[in-house]
Amino acid sequence: MPRAPKQHSPAKVSAKRHGLRSDRQRQLDRGMRTNSRRWRKIRAAFLREHPLCQECEKSGLVTPAKVVDHVDGNSHNNSPDNFAALCASCHSRKTARQDGGFGNAKA
Repeated sequence: MPRAPKQHSPAKVSAKRHGLRSDRQRQLDRGMRTNSRRWRKIRAAFLREHPLCQECEKSGLVTPAKVVDHVDGNSHNNSPDNFAALCASCHSRKTARQDGGFGNAKA
């Protein structure tokens, strides 16, 4: 009985070879992994206390918060004073503004 032809699989290029960090390494560099049980508990507790987006509230809008943002950008600082409850679009705008995305100068 004939066999099926072999499937072509493109050569895998390692991230290390191109000077890129792996997803796991980026998470380790950030401190606590974003999907760790500890972070999920911290995040859920903060969102229970702060259910609305803080940026939208300043504009008079009522939008549920979905993201817990580190205000100072230091993900190792998990103090509640360093958190901001944001909706996804406000978080994206803040991140783009800070990181220089969408043509913005890097802050």
